[in-house]
Amino acid sequence: MPSLRRPTTWGLATLLTVLTVGPRLARADDKQACVAASDQAQQLRSAGKPMEAREQLLACARDACPNIIRKDCTQWLSEVDLALPTVVVNARDSLGHDVIEVTVTVDGQPFTTGLDGKSIPIDPGVHTFRFETKGAPPVEEKVVVHQGEKDRNLLVTFKTESDAPLPYALPPESLTTPEPRHAAGVPVASIVLAGVGVVALGSFAYFGATGRSDASNLRDTCAPSCAPSRVDDVKTKLLVADISLSAGVVAIAAAAVIYFTRPRADIVAATGRAAHRRVFDVKALPGGGMATLGREF
Repeated sequence: MPSLRRPTTWGLATLLTVLTVGPRLARADDKQACVAASDQAQQLRSAGKPMEAREQLLACARDACPNIIRKDCTQWLSEVDLALPTVVVNARDSLGHDVIEVTVTVDGQPFTTGLDGKSIPIDPGVHTFRFETKGAPPVEEKVVVHQGEKDRNLLVTFKTESDAPLPYALPPESLTTPEPRHAAGVPVASIVLAGVGVVALGSFAYFGATGRSDASNLRDTCAPSCAPSRVDDVKTKLLVADISLSAGVVAIAAAAVIYFTRPRADIVAATGRAAHRRVFDVKALPGGGMATLGREF
């Protein structure tokens, strides 16, 4: 059976050195790392990179760091957290439902791979956010994040395939509510013809009344041997009355037709002119009159 050898003096010395010097070397390395993290954190804060500075401050605020360094780093960490802005990312589909599985990158760097409603710290400044989810095109948005701004709400809406336009083309105006069609103002022709009609009816009333009065007088005084000139005068008055009546009725009717068939105001406004021009003509005929209404294209 082999014999057990007792440890030599050199071996005992080596073991004692490891047990005593090792922890001191580790503490020295920790102290050096804490000092380096503290210095780097200050440089990053001055460079306007609070997110990177925060990582270094967390390293030098550990319990393993010397008290004086840990105290300074803890204070600086509070100041950085106070000034560091945060954002809350929300995403919805076209129906207003929340979308959870969203990959977000900021300035091309990973930011988050899922939305949980919690705030996320970010450096202040102008950033390009890119939002991606399955079944929808990605969305990009430039955002200005201000120093000290907390819980900035970033809402993105994804458009799915159901939001695509109809497979057949429709003019844009057909997809909107049609505006009421208003008629243009009263045409000048209607006003003129109405005036002519009123004058003609007045003439009919005058000549008709005087002609009948004269005819009644002739019957009472000289009939049947009245002078031809007096008889012709009565006939002329009655003829003028008949023509005036016909012309008045035709003129007023034509004024009404032109008024109620005038072009719409929206066509006039869009084209700067009416769609057509109406031509109206009135002719007096024996025992009446004739009116013509047409369109000139």
